[in-house]
Amino acid sequence: MTTDFVETQLAAYVSLREALGFHMRAERIILPDFVAFVKAHQNTGPIRAQMALEWACQASAHRGPSGAARRLSLARGFLLYLQASAPDTAVPAPGLLPAPRRPKPYLFTPTQITALCEAAQASRPHGSLRPYTLSSVLGLLASTGLRVGEAIPLTDRSCQT
Repeated sequence: MTTDFVETQLAAYVSLREALGFHMRAERIILPDFVAFVKAHQNTGPIRAQMALEWACQASAHRGPSGAARRLSLARGFLLYLQASAPDTAVPAPGLLPAPRRPKPYLFTPTQITALCEAAQASRPHGSLRPYTLSSVLGLLASTGLRVGEAIPLTDRSCQT
């Protein structure tokens, strides 16, 4: 298997997934690095799972240990696609690397929520809509469970149907 073939397959993989509606931003950045890794190792035979694992786990100043699981997951998707054209391609097993653990969320007590809303009401500039807006958004977050990123894009138009 030549690296030109792998590069061509990568371009086809990204194009196909984008045509299906997937956002391939991370794949466009990360997977060419995987192909370069394969090329640097002058691999002329089929790509083995060990090579993908070595690539995913290589040290970097830009990512932590949880990045390796994400990189391997992206490589798995591409290798599954590649396996259709080159059946001797090995795909690493899912769960080979531990998934990152998310931190436990902090839940505010009703007293803390009240204090936050009161502090928002006292914010500056006095007489403007900002204190009311802040207080309303905090109340919305506390009562609905929305995330901040979900509440910020809300407008009066999003309430109209």
